[in-house]
Parts: sequence; C-alpha cells; structure tokens
Amino acid sequence: MDLYDLSNRMPISSLIPFTDIKEELTSAFADSGAPFLYYWSLGDGRLGRRVFTRGEFWRLSLAAAGLYREMGLQRGDRVMHGFSGNNPYDLLFRLAGIMTGCVPVTINWQADDRERISAKISLTGARLFLYDRGLEKYAASLKQDHPDLLLFGVWDLDNHEAGEGDISRLPALDEEKMIIFTSGTTGFPKGVSLSHRNYLANRLTFEGYFHLGKDDALDLLLVNPLHHANSSALADWGMRRTGAIIHLVE
Repeated sequence: MDLYDLSNRMPISSLIPFTDIKEELTSAFADSGAPFLYYWSLGDGRLGRRVFTRGEFWRLSLAAAGLYREMGLQRGDRVMHGFSGNNPYDLLFRLAGIMTGCVPVTINWQADDRERISAKISLTGARLFLYDRGLEKYAASLKQDHPDLLLFGVWDLDNHEAGEGDISRLPALDEEKMIIFTSGTTGFPKGVSLSHRNYLANRLTFEGYFHLGKDDALDLLLVNPLHHANSSALADWGMRRTGAIIHLVE
C-alpha cells in the first residue's frame, strides 16, 4: 500500500530525488572522506571517541553484507542484534541489512535476559545471533536452544574484506526492514514489523517538520537506546541523508 502527501495527493516516494534505495544510499555515502559517525563512550572516568568516515562505515557495512552471503543468509532472513549498549556495529549491520534484504531484530538490553532473547529468536525465526562482548556469555547456550542458529561476534567484522560491493538486490519499499519489540510492561514484548516505506515516511516527516532542504547540514545526537523506535528512526534517517553526521552515545 502506498502512502500519499495529503497536500498534493502524490505518493510520498515522489518527494525524494531518488529512483530507489540503492541510488539514495550510494549518494549519501559518496563523499568517502567526510566524517559520518562519532561514537562517544565512557570508561575509566574518561570520555572516549571513535570517528567513522563515510568511506570506512560503507566499507565495513559491505563487509557485513558479504559475511551474510558467506553464511548463506537470504533476503527476508531475520538477524537478532544482541548488543548490550549503543554500539556503532549495530548500525553497521543495520546498513548491511538494507544491502542484503536481511531484517534486524532488536533486543532490549535493559530488560531481556537469556530466556527472553531465546524466546524472541523462536518468535521471529532469526537465523543469526550477532553479539557484542556484553552478550557473548549467552551465545553458547542460545546455540543449545536453537541448534541451527548461526553466531557471530561483531568485533571480528574488522577482519572481513568488503568484497565486490554488490548491493544490486536491495529491497523494495514494501519489504520488511526491521522488527522492533515493545518493552513488555504489559506482558511479554510484542514484535512490530516495519517496512522500508515506514522509514521513508519517518524521513519525510522529519524533513518536513524541520523545513530542511536537501543540502542543509544535519547533526543527530542519539542518546536513547537503539532498540527504541525513535533512535532507530533517527539513525536510519542519518544513514540516508547526504552530509548528515550521527553522534552515538554509548
């Protein structure tokens, strides 16, 4: 189902100057030397910062997309994002999901224990569990629950090559983009399936509200967890907009 601009009755997809998602992404990451993501962390009483240029972020996302193909993941396969805090590799693998048509599934690191993560894997049929150092402790036991589950520690992504960079099989707007779970305050969390068109609507809403032109500078500060709908929408917006800079707080 298409979405329409009520002011002119035109499909909202007509409001962006791109013919498809591939053209939009390659345009957004064309300036490879420009800064894209600042990751802010606090450890031992010190403020840490890691900077990803657009070229570095794109290369690592291509490597993640190549990893998915090596593992035999197909378009529409779900991938559980097991992160214990805001992490730039969460966003890298989300971009790889767009490149391959794989679907990220969020967990709530503030509330989900091993049993709840296992249940979410069952509910979504996730084929791969990505994990950081904080959730590495669950990997082996989740494999016991789900013998066919693939496992990958995200810190190993730096050792993978970007490959040929084939992103020709990008998903259509109506395909599933992400599954975000509710917090579970009224019972077991419910998974909500969101499409690429949903996130296009988010982008156009933001840009219309803030009266942004296509060349206006944009800095996005992400403090809320990436398993929240708002940080997910803002992060996706930043990845699709030329010149946008994301500041991600651990």
